[in-house]
Amino acid sequence: MNLKEKYKKDIAIIMSKRHSNGGDLWATKEKNIGKGSPFSTKEVALMLVELGFKKNDLIIKDIANLIFEHLQSDGRFRIWDTGAIYPCHTIGCLRVLCYLGYSKDKRLTKTFEHLLNTQQEDGGWVCNKFSFGRGPETKHSNPGPTLEALDAFRFVDTATINHKRIKQ
Repeated sequence: MNLKEKYKKDIAIIMSKRHSNGGDLWATKEKNIGKGSPFSTKEVALMLVELGFKKNDLIIKDIANLIFEHLQSDGRFRIWDTGAIYPCHTIGCLRVLCYLGYSKDKRLTKTFEHLLNTQQEDGGWVCNKFSFGRGPETKHSNPGPTLEALDAFRFVDTATINHKRIKQ
């Protein structure tokens, strides 16, 4: 039995929440793709992949297209209309698109290069959003964005992106 058949009821529940954030594809009506945990566009995309959906499935294509709408010319992703573009948002969108099967899509070349160019001295990545203030600990990379960035890099050969190497 394939995954989609095995988890048919779970998929139906996920699909029933497709408009629960006010827009389509688990986004808000303003197309914010990061709001509504655990049913945000980005999180649902990963759930669907885990449940057996592939790049050629229409729902995956639609989600990927929605995420690509947020891609900026410099390679970063803006997940909502206003406010800052945080590195963790760019990293999250890139990682999701990799899992959806788009890691070799030319549109992501600048995003991978951007990550290579913004890697911190300690080898990781930082989000730059400090809801609880700044302290000595905020001078270092954050584990979440770092792990997600490294996860995204698993999908590509960095030599094909840029001649830079990930810092060891």
